[in-house]
Amino acid sequence: MASWANGDIIKIVTRMRSATGEDILNVFHYRWEGDPIDDSTGFETLRNHMDAIFDIIASDIPADVAFIDIDCTNVTQEIFYGTDPWPSLTVGGGSGDTMPEQCCALVTATTNRSKTLGKKFLGPFIEAANSDGTWYGTLLSALANFAAAYIADVTVTDVGAFIPVLVHYVGNVLTYVTDIVGNGTSNQVFTQRRRRRGVGA
Repeated sequence: MASWANGDIIKIVTRMRSATGEDILNVFHYRWEGDPIDDSTGFETLRNHMDAIFDIIASDIPADVAFIDIDCTNVTQEIFYGTDPWPSLTVGGGSGDTMPEQCCALVTATTNRSKTLGKKFLGPFIEAANSDGTWYGTLLSALANFAAAYIADVTVTDVGAFIPVLVHYVGNVLTYVTDIVGNGTSNQVFTQRRRRRGVGA
């Protein structure tokens, strides 16, 4: 077993799958701050955190959307840990028709660096979550809670914490890391073309 050291950057990729087989990915980065931590403990901690924050919005995700797996990479040490299942989430909890998969909710992470803004495109959601062309109040509240949880430190008692950050790569090489200072949500329906049926991810 390897250890993650203070300052290591950890990349987490969550994967869901739509009813028609398209992969739906979201990427998160964290900086470990604390004593060295066993990699299996670190990965398990972040998997549980992903499970908890996606559970906030799961009731509006269609029941035919599957939660597939979560993968982990220590970017600093260049170690890929493969994939593990979501700890508890298996399928969405929403019933009824699905909105077009490219129709997404947007959660943002703000920074003090110019032109550096984190974006998480979430969905798909059930049609009932749409109210006259915007997201309805219950989902909007859930998105705000998701945003707050997304930018929160993930503490490992008596050891340290995973700090959510934004990163920049050039040619797959990490060039800088930026701390997140705030978050935002919107009731607007955003479009992400790569989420269309037949495309995915």
